[in-house]
Amino acid sequence: MITNVIAIPFIPAQYQIALMAFVMCLLTTFLIAAISSVKRISIEGVMLFGIAVMFTYDSLLTMMQYVASETQLQTLVFWQMGSLDRGSWGKDYCTCDRITDCIIDHDERCLAIIDTKNWS
Repeated sequence: MITNVIAIPFIPAQYQIALMAFVMCLLTTFLIAAISSVKRISIEGVMLFGIAVMFTYDSLLTMMQYVASETQLQTLVFWQMGSLDRGSWGKDYCTCDRITDCIIDHDERCLAIIDTKNWS
């Protein structure tokens, strides 16, 4: 498993990857926000720094693939591409519940995301 290096004992194993992905996204966001506020860089600089961070993470992932065993490599490729094989309605309940709430309640915040007329 990918999260063998950093495991949180009180979090169930099936939620470890999602939790660590969320934590790393938050850390990356805070890093970009901190650099942009300390250095007072422009919006273009923030975008370029975000792209540089993305390529850094991508290169680390490629390095992990290079040194991984066959089983670890299969897990990494599955994790990158995703699949519906391991999905179930029980695991996807939160997502389905939120989408259903948006459709039934006609929540304006959700509909603004879905509404393609506002994308331009």
